[in-house]
Amino acid sequence: MKIAVIGAGHAGVEAAAAAAAGGAEVDLFSNESGVPYFRPRLTAVACGQADPDGIAMHPAEWYAAKGIGLHIETPVVVFDPETRRVVCKAADASYDAVVLACGSVPIIPKIDGYCEGMPVTALWTMHNALNVRPQIVPGARVLVIGGGILGIETALRAAMAGAKPVVVERLPRLLATHLGETAAAALHEQVAAAGVDIRCDRSVLMLRREADGAVTAVLDDGFKIEADVTVCSIGASPNRTLAQAAGIETDRGVLVDAQLQTRWAGVFAAGDVAQLREGGTR
Repeated sequence: MKIAVIGAGHAGVEAAAAAAAGGAEVDLFSNESGVPYFRPRLTAVACGQADPDGIAMHPAEWYAAKGIGLHIETPVVVFDPETRRVVCKAADASYDAVVLACGSVPIIPKIDGYCEGMPVTALWTMHNALNVRPQIVPGARVLVIGGGILGIETALRAAMAGAKPVVVERLPRLLATHLGETAAAALHEQVAAAGVDIRCDRSVLMLRREADGAVTAVLDDGFKIEADVTVCSIGASPNRTLAQAAGIETDRGVLVDAQLQTRWAGVFAAGDVAQLREGGTR
């Protein structure tokens, strides 16, 4: 049996490993240029506290040993769910089964004044992390938009690197959807003690590029924050692009049954992109 797994995040790697362990011939397709890694640890790479190899799920030889064909820098450009045909630079073939493990894409807020070339990014790919790494240095002014788990970790790691981070969170407290007032207050105190300036119940209304390349962020109360680096960390949404182009049924994600199968025979979805169809049946 030949199985294609599209997407090399945690779900994709686990799906490929399980299929290979069952005796299948597996191709694992990744958009990125290196071996699959643990995405939440990109903050450590961006702030100079880990190297890319240090956050890899497995070394390159692991995939060959498991019988998994790992195809890096290989985005799938065409997928036909009826024939399960996958087209990319590494393949133009039909498979017995295909697993869509396309993950999520970061949500980037629409902020007045933003333009191409501004030092504004999401820490979502290794490319993002390595691009911003030279800028997060002692004394650098780092603005983090979003006070969720990854936003807080980004700010804390930036502070550990000697930078001057500011977190702007539109809700009244950090981790507002996870913590009650007491726990959030304790977290706020600890994060502030680590050297992070925290501004809750505030939003960024406008960005302005300065002559020196920095960015000035204007908050909804008129307060201005100058930043050498701005990191957006306000969440992510399932990456439905390939599924929608292929005509596969989607809602917030790719709709699947309790066995993770779409309405197309032999086409499955796993991880962030999968959404259980109401009732969980086909």
